[in-house]
Amino acid sequence: QEAGADFITIHARTRSQMYGGHADWEKIAELKRNVNIPVFANGDIVSIETAEECLEKSHADGVAVGRGALGDVTLISRIEQYLNKGKYTPPPTLEEKICTLKQHLLKEVELRGEDVGVKFVRKFYPYYLSGFQGASRLRGEIVLIDRIKDVFEKLDGILVNS
Repeated sequence: QEAGADFITIHARTRSQMYGGHADWEKIAELKRNVNIPVFANGDIVSIETAEECLEKSHADGVAVGRGALGDVTLISRIEQYLNKGKYTPPPTLEEKICTLKQHLLKEVELRGEDVGVKFVRKFYPYYLSGFQGASRLRGEIVLIDRIKDVFEKLDGILVNS
């Protein structure tokens, strides 16, 4: 603030926690009480509900979404609609997530070529493909596939079997 910052975004997890533990939103509230510029809270914002809880506990002026948007590209707009208009939009269905994953794969293959593009997207599979029976097994299988056509076939199989 004294250095001229217009706002502060703070991730409420320590370096030693890395990706484990829980964000300490009360620490954000402590910071908020001690500055006169807007404070945005980050950490563990994975749904409309967690955004709302974070704002209640932190008294922040807004939230910043990080990894929570991976696999759910609608999260930021859904949070915005809820906070600004009171409109609750449910998270994407498995079918919608798979459709988005396919688009993601296509764009990465266009950008990087098939070999690199398919391999690059592998790290995102856990975000798109979770929360359903057999998800872990499926991710273990799909991560070994190198051709986009074969990945698409596997993804289509999920929808047939769900």
